[in-house]
Amino acid sequence: MGFTGYLLPWNQKAYWATTVGTEIPGTIPLIGSFITRVLRGGEDLSAVTLVRFFSSHIWVFPAVIAGVIGIHMYLIIRLGISHIPDKDD
Repeated sequence: MGFTGYLLPWNQKAYWATTVGTEIPGTIPLIGSFITRVLRGGEDLSAVTLVRFFSSHIWVFPAVIAGVIGIHMYLIIRLGISHIPDKDD
């Protein structure tokens, strides 16, 4: 959330921080350049990068976080660590 949200002001500081952040996966052997192109939506940072980061920041990551919290709550109840509160509790 922090990395994808950092680009959203679309200023010089955010631009260069995102440039550095998207170059880090580029150091992975064999697939690094592919990952960098996927993150950026091309060879360099552009409006496509901004849209990708915005959509992942607003839609993808919150959905994943809500899903993980839901699974976590289900497992807490299912495994008996806690139970669904009723009137007597």
